[in-house]
Amino acid sequence: MLSALAGFGMGFSIYWTWRQKASKWVWAAGLLWFAWRAIPLWMEQHQMFFGSRHTLFGQMSGRDCSPAFSQSCLDFIEYTVPFLRTTAFSLGALCASPVPKFHFDSLKRVFPGLFGLIGEKNPPE
Repeated sequence: MLSALAGFGMGFSIYWTWRQKASKWVWAAGLLWFAWRAIPLWMEQHQMFFGSRHTLFGQMSGRDCSPAFSQSCLDFIEYTVPFLRTTAFSLGALCASPVPKFHFDSLKRVFPGLFGLIGEKNPPE
């Protein structure tokens, strides 16, 4: 959850700052990475006997994570978490798109003395 929140915040701030339209499509890279593992795993499971305890959802969500079945833990960390992060990143960028970009020029007009001191290369004598 914290990882997705961080991804959302990064996506929001990066899109808000630079307005890169590609940041709305980062989720596609995460989906391809997730599918890279999920599709072969799904095909393997169709060849297994019915009644197997391990399912695609259980393995990719980390629900089947245990010392006896550590592959589920690895699949969750290596494939599902990046997919969730990239999706949250793109959602953050999408949410930032209607928000107008803030310009510091308006603050300079309100506080001219403060920004005059910060931006000066030679301090007053």
